[in-house]
Amino acid sequence: MVINIVAIVIGIIACLFGYKALRIWLALVGLILGAALGYYLGGLIGPQVWPIIGAIVVGLIVCLLSYFIYRIGAILIGALLGGAFTSVVLSAVGVTALPWMILVGAVVVAIIAGVFLKQFIIIGSSFQGAFMIVAGAYALITGISYVGFDEAMKAVELPWYIYAIIVVLGILAVIVQNKIEKKAPKEVKA
Repeated sequence: MVINIVAIVIGIIACLFGYKALRIWLALVGLILGAALGYYLGGLIGPQVWPIIGAIVVGLIVCLLSYFIYRIGAILIGALLGGAFTSVVLSAVGVTALPWMILVGAVVVAIIAGVFLKQFIIIGSSFQGAFMIVAGAYALITGISYVGFDEAMKAVELPWYIYAIIVVLGILAVIVQNKIEKKAPKEVKA
């Protein structure tokens, strides 16, 4: 039950502030992963204070890189989504997805993500947030638990009308995020 409520809250944040929250989320993940790497590397130098110094230094470097170079992450996500989408679409129409076909889909979507970065992030976070909200609410209503891999796969087996709600909510979230972004002050470039 708690995981469903958390999914709904995170889904709402993604739907309303997905573009703004992405850079902060990437920075936090970069800080945590960088600190873990720094702690390990510091431990190789010596005991006591070195792991802590390594965690702070490497954590801050990776955090800042993640925040300012988020375009690379979005392009990689685009490539993964493009490859997966190509495979799903080809399988749905009865065509065996060959590796080169998946690669073409990955490259095309990665290019689209790189060129239309802001809209790519807004659309992706809107539909991901919509899925989390609707799947979380559906699980609360029906009593489904998504804890564990087998149980989490139940989220893919939702009734068709739930997917229709996700699509409508995702479209509304795209509109809302674009309105929020239009109201945001523009950056002045020197």
